[in-house]
Amino acid sequence: MVKGQRVLPGVAYLERARRWCRRWSSRRRRRGTRLEQVVFAQPVVVGNAPVEVHIALVPQDGGLVSFEVYTQVAGEEEARVHAQGRARVAVAADAPLEDLGRLRAQCPQVFASEACYAEFARMGAEYGPAFQVLAQVWVGQDAAGRPMALGDVQMPSQGTDPAAFVLPPSLLDGALQASIGLVFAQPQDRLSLPFAVEAVELYGVVPEKAVAVVRQSEGSTIGDAVLKLDVSLVDAEGRVCVQLRGFSSRVLDSVAVQAAAPAHAKGEVETLLLRPTWQEAQLPAAEPVSYGAHWVVLCEVGGDAGAALKAALPQARCCT
Repeated sequence: MVKGQRVLPGVAYLERARRWCRRWSSRRRRRGTRLEQVVFAQPVVVGNAPVEVHIALVPQDGGLVSFEVYTQVAGEEEARVHAQGRARVAVAADAPLEDLGRLRAQCPQVFASEACYAEFARMGAEYGPAFQVLAQVWVGQDAAGRPMALGDVQMPSQGTDPAAFVLPPSLLDGALQASIGLVFAQPQDRLSLPFAVEAVELYGVVPEKAVAVVRQSEGSTIGDAVLKLDVSLVDAEGRVCVQLRGFSSRVLDSVAVQAAAPAHAKGEVETLLLRPTWQEAQLPAAEPVSYGAHWVVLCEVGGDAGAALKAALPQARCCT
C-alpha cells in the first residue's frame, strides 16, 4: 500500500520481463538473461477490480529484446506504459563474491524488522505479510565512508512458492527495502519509489534466506530527488545471486498515487527528472598532420579583400 492505494511492486516487472524474454531466447539456443536500462514509468494501481497486465517484446539486433509492460484501460485509446527496458540473452558470468563477515563488521548499528516497517508506514508505505521479509538491517559505512546497509531477508512462510520465480518479487523487494538503513543513517520524511535500474544481473538461484547488500552509488547523495544505489542479493557463502546496478528511486510527492491517464493524453505538463553523468576518458595522443595546401575562400566581398589578405599573408596566392 502506497499512500493508501494498492500498488504492484516495481520488482514484479523485472521477473515478468525476465521470464518472457527467457522464453524468447530459449528458441534461439541462448542461455541467461540480463535486463538493461529499465525505467519504471508509472505504477500499476489496483482498485476494486482486477487489473490485467500485458508485456510486449520486440527483437532487436545483437541478441537484444526490448520489452514494454503496459495495461489497456477500457475507453482509453492509448495503453498505459508502466515499465520498459531491454534484455540481453547470453551465457551467465561467474558470480562475484562478498565478504559478509567484513561487511557486518563495518555495520555496527542493527535495526529490527519492526522498526523498519514502522518507519516505512510513517512515510506512507505499508507492506502485507508476503512482502514483510526483512528480519533485521545492519547500518554502517563502506570503505569510502559512504552509508551502507545489509539486510537479512527470508522468503515468507506462506503465500509464495519459491520454485515459481527466478527473481522472487518478495525477496527482491526486500533487498530494496534494506535501503531503509540509509534512511536511518540520514533521516528523511519523504518516501521514494522505483524509478530506473541500469542493469539486472542474474548469477544463480536466489536462496530462501539471503543477505541484501545496499551501497550508495558514487556521486549519489541521500536527500537527492533521485537516489542511486547498487543492490545485491547474496547467499550464505557470500556469492552474489542477483545484482541491481544503478538502481534509482525518486521521491514521491505528497499527492497520493493515482491510477490516472497519461499526462500527455490530458494535456498536462510533467517534470522529467534527469541526472547528468560524466565519464572521464583519456584523449588519444595528437598526431602531427601535414597539409598539401591551404585554401581561403572569400565570398561576396569588395575588391580590396584580396589585397588585404595578401598583405596579411604574404605567402598566400589569391585567385579571382
